[in-house]
Amino acid sequence: NDTQRQPSRFLSEVPDRLLRVRSPFASRSAPVPRRRRSNYNGKTYNDAASVQQFLDKLPLGGNSGRKISTGAWIEHAKYGRGRVLHVEDTGDDLKVSVRFPGLGIKKMLQKYAKLKVV
Repeated sequence: NDTQRQPSRFLSEVPDRLLRVRSPFASRSAPVPRRRRSNYNGKTYNDAASVQQFLDKLPLGGNSGRKISTGAWIEHAKYGRGRVLHVEDTGDDLKVSVRFPGLGIKKMLQKYAKLKVV
């Protein structure tokens, strides 16, 4: 067979110290040949702190000055109108379970979901 398997292009993202390849012709491991690194310089979210920073920058959703409570009808930009089944205070936000007709139950945080009481 003339076809040889090429290493995954994602191996270039793994630190060298973690890579070893077993060769069928050698009795010990050999380092993986390196491929060119990605030139992506954008923001990445590789840890909890960077994810939290991203979430903290999101605009807070409002509820038109009305408190969300069990049984209330709300409006969501993506899912439309739904009925609140359960509200749980998580300390700094409300965790809201909403039944959307035809879509089922969705659980979301009020400040990120931008829910409006209707």
